[in-house]
Amino acid sequence: MGVVHVESLFEGSRLKDLNGEVIPGEEVAASDIYKDAPTVVVVIRRPGCVACRDTAQKLWARKSDFDDLGVQMVAVVHQGFPGEIKRFKAGYWPGSVFLDSEKKFYETVGEGKVRVGSLRWLLNPFSRAWRNIRAAIRGGVSGNFAGDGTTLGGLLVLAAGGGIEYAFQETDFGDAAPVEDVLAAAKRAAGK
Repeated sequence: MGVVHVESLFEGSRLKDLNGEVIPGEEVAASDIYKDAPTVVVVIRRPGCVACRDTAQKLWARKSDFDDLGVQMVAVVHQGFPGEIKRFKAGYWPGSVFLDSEKKFYETVGEGKVRVGSLRWLLNPFSRAWRNIRAAIRGGVSGNFAGDGTTLGGLLVLAAGGGIEYAFQETDFGDAAPVEDVLAAAKRAAGK
């Protein structure tokens, strides 16, 4: 995919910084998180979700590779329960987390719409959602059911200033962008 610029997608959009001790934290312009450096934005469906935590943990495990490229990593959530954010940061994503209450990043990975999954997907024990959940649990990740788990997430790799180098849309609960694809896109976004 060629670089698509996102200035208009996030124009006027504000995020709350959830990195401090007090939640919600300071508001920042959405464009501020990627204006100075290429950025991987992990769009988290639910911070207590076992598969979301697994995805975050696997990406964070490669942070040194992203650092070597000069690419920063942030996560956005659409619900900011203080205890959930604290547990998410402590065990799975110690980096920056921002609250996107307007769901602009969710719209972007959803190709202009906030995508919603169906809880019926969980009724079939052989579904891809359950495969994703079981794989995360086998990997030692735990989770809970606090909050809205139906808003689908994804991942963006943004060039400094806002070009979309890579976009991944979660189409079933627990779908994750392949880490090697994310690294390749980060390399392109960094011009390396």
